[in-house]
Amino acid sequence: MKKSVVIRGSLSYERHPQNFINEIVESIREWFSGELIISTWEGQEKYLDNNLPINKIVLTKDPGSGPVQQWKRQAISYQKGIEVSSGDLIMVTRSDMVHKKDLFQYLNLYPNYTDDLKVFSKKLIVANMMTIRPDSDEYPNCFRVSDWVQVGNREDIFIWSNVLQSILELDETKLTSMNCTETLWFLSVLKNKFGDLIDLYDSSNINYLAWEAIVNNFIVLDTRTTMESWNRNWDFQPEYCP
Repeated sequence: MKKSVVIRGSLSYERHPQNFINEIVESIREWFSGELIISTWEGQEKYLDNNLPINKIVLTKDPGSGPVQQWKRQAISYQKGIEVSSGDLIMVTRSDMVHKKDLFQYLNLYPNYTDDLKVFSKKLIVANMMTIRPDSDEYPNCFRVSDWVQVGNREDIFIWSNVLQSILELDETKLTSMNCTETLWFLSVLKNKFGDLIDLYDSSNINYLAWEAIVNNFIVLDTRTTMESWNRNWDFQPEYCP
């Protein structure tokens, strides 16, 4: 099956000015010779070397931040990147993530599932760092899945990317401390399938299914130990948090 890798997001900006794109591309090219795409913003091309071994560059007008954190930017660069891809299997990652191992090899790991809140044909690979256990003391702790990297079947990656309508319709007056990019993204994907059962602003009616939602839809791998992946802007963060 044909594979594509999409690197999304800003390469250098005020909060994180250091540009890691050469290291990121080099790390991926050590194990991947297929279609490699960078999806970023107009003006960011100045941070790309002309001889960088990539196949496609997508430059989109920067939509700005919001409605929560950088959700609009994340969703648009994600969608624009996969739209020009041709892979049957797709890996989408951030522009500050180093990947030293082929993550496609884990796609058929843990195939068992139930139908509880299942949205994908096959599970997506995600990182444990920033994926929060529903029984942890962190809040929000339910439906909070890492946005650092996803690997999956093409159809499932497109399902995961389909959140722009939620962004456009989001009522910011309803947002609380329980709403963050990760929870809103996952709940939006669930709402696209399950409709009014899902409330983007308050998931309390389905929180009892939070574990099922994770294990039925995702393969959560140890970011550094198993995946051999590092987020260069978050090198200080421990791999395992309480």
